[in-house]
Amino acid sequence: MVFHPNSSARRSCARSTDSPGTSLLRLGGEGSWSNTPTVTYQPVMGDRFTQSLLQSVPPAAVIQLIQGSWPV
Repeated sequence: MVFHPNSSARRSCARSTDSPGTSLLRLGGEGSWSNTPTVTYQPVMGDRFTQSLLQSVPPAAVIQLIQGSWPV
C-alpha cells in the first residue's frame, strides 16, 4: 500500500497607510491537511505465486469455512 496525504498552505501580507504618518502592517495565514490515502495493489508473481498455490491449507482454516457456511 502507498499513502499520499494532501496538504496546502497559504499566507498573506499587506501594508496600508490609513492616515498620513501612520503605517499598518497586516499578516495572515491559513493551512489545511487532509488524509486521503491512495491504495495500490501489486499482483503476486513468479516463485511467490507458485509457492502460495502449492502450499497446503491448514485443517483449522477448512473448519472455519465450514462453520461460516461456505461451500467446501
